[in-house]
Amino acid sequence: MNREVSRTRHRLGCRFAATLLLGSVAIGIQVSGCSYDDPCAAKLVGCPLGVGGNGGTGGDGGGGGIVPPPAGCDPEIAEGGVDEGCGVFVAANGRGGADGTKTEPLKSINEAIELAVSGGSKRVYLCATDEDEPFDEAVTVPAGVTLYGGLNCSANWELDRTSKTHLTAPQRDVPLRLNASNGTVRILDLHVKAKPIVIDFDDPDYAENYGKSSIAAIADGGSGEVENGSVEFVRCTLEADEAAPGAPGVPFTSGSQRAAQGQDGSAGNKACTAALVPANAPPQNDCGTPDDPSDDSIGGTGGSGTAAQAGAGSAGSPGETENLNGGTRGTGTCGDGRLGRNGEDGGPGANASGKGKLSSDGYTGSAGEDGKPGTPGQGGGGGAGARGGSGACPAGSPGTGGASGGSGGAGGCGGKGGKGGGPGGASIALVSIHAKLSFQEVQLIAKAGGTGGGGAAGQAGGLGGESGPGGEGPTTMSTGCIGGIGGNGGNGGTGGKGGDGHSLGIAYVGTPPPSEGVTIDAQGNDETVKFDDP
Repeated sequence: MNREVSRTRHRLGCRFAATLLLGSVAIGIQVSGCSYDDPCAAKLVGCPLGVGGNGGTGGDGGGGGIVPPPAGCDPEIAEGGVDEGCGVFVAANGRGGADGTKTEPLKSINEAIELAVSGGSKRVYLCATDEDEPFDEAVTVPAGVTLYGGLNCSANWELDRTSKTHLTAPQRDVPLRLNASNGTVRILDLHVKAKPIVIDFDDPDYAENYGKSSIAAIADGGSGEVENGSVEFVRCTLEADEAAPGAPGVPFTSGSQRAAQGQDGSAGNKACTAALVPANAPPQNDCGTPDDPSDDSIGGTGGSGTAAQAGAGSAGSPGETENLNGGTRGTGTCGDGRLGRNGEDGGPGANASGKGKLSSDGYTGSAGEDGKPGTPGQGGGGGAGARGGSGACPAGSPGTGGASGGSGGAGGCGGKGGKGGGPGGASIALVSIHAKLSFQEVQLIAKAGGTGGGGAAGQAGGLGGESGPGGEGPTTMSTGCIGGIGGNGGNGGTGGKGGDGHSLGIAYVGTPPPSEGVTIDAQGNDETVKFDDP
């Protein structure tokens, strides 16, 4: 390039930038340090207020404003390629730790951004790449930085309008994050593609992919409590691939596949062992917390025996007032305890509802609810006791009471509810959180969202305990009656289905995106969806 032409270009670039930002005030300012040997418009170092972006100059107060580049630094109008001192250069065949010049480009976009910010230019120039040989790194761009893609490295870094710089990132990573809070980020001539989220059962860590989203870019404009940041896309394609399905509800695996079984009933005591032969304590099946007996199942107590009469057995619980299943006493024979009532099955969990949540971390769907637990079975009724008498007991017996009845078996515990299915991931080309977006010749592509996971079946209810035998007596005396069998616990309900993931061109919080300058190709019914502020 002619040295005089280059010198003139740099002088004009500096004066143009200063004039843009300072207006009429700039007329009285002597711009120093803007010679050909030290071009401030390219380096943005040592220039007067308003020319550079360092330290919040240029009118934004936070270092995030973008100064229009001089002609030699704008690939669209630069003659013979971008000038050497305009920023930091990146090529697929570059190397880490390089100078970042046209002849010694860097290999990492992130490394180039750090160098461009620390050096003051805040401009990064990227070689065009083939689609099957993209840059493969998750890139974060701070406010004030511009990425220029689509440059022909073999043609002095001229803009190739038929090519793009392709960018992707490892699975589950977002390839492009734009932190534009209180500033501006510009992206030109990039094709950003998020990878599909694959469930590979041969991978021991496959479960970590359940419910993960494929998101090409996230534009974070700040909290919304301060001025929103701006993100500008020019001639870009943002493409999200297929998202992962939601995790299936976790089957109940703790302990037995059935809930706790009821204990067998206690045996009655022998006749003629006391004036009043008591029944033994019935079993208690603790189906919840130890200090909460409301969900326990207890067998009915057996009836006692005396010389004059026999006691009736009591009903088992829960449900002792609805199902009087204790054995009845009689004058000659006693009544056995009856079967405990089975517990009720738990209801199913509700399927997921709502559209999920959106944040600067991405998308989180809604899981299905867990199924409801079954209720415990009623304890079996206690068997009635037998009548004794002095003539029936052997001489020398400790007492003349009849045999006591056996207690009922405890009911089985109710099964636990099945776990709800996890949410499917979303396929979203662009997530915007309080960002002011602008598009020029931009295409957004989204593939299929993940299907929500199905809920797991509930745990089977526990079986009821067996009846307790009645107490024994002499051949001339009746034995105590047996208790009833405990009822089975109800089965746990099935978990609800997780929510299906979206397929969206834009998912946003806050400022609505414009419809001009962009085309959207998504597989869902909605191309753009607003989410509540996280």
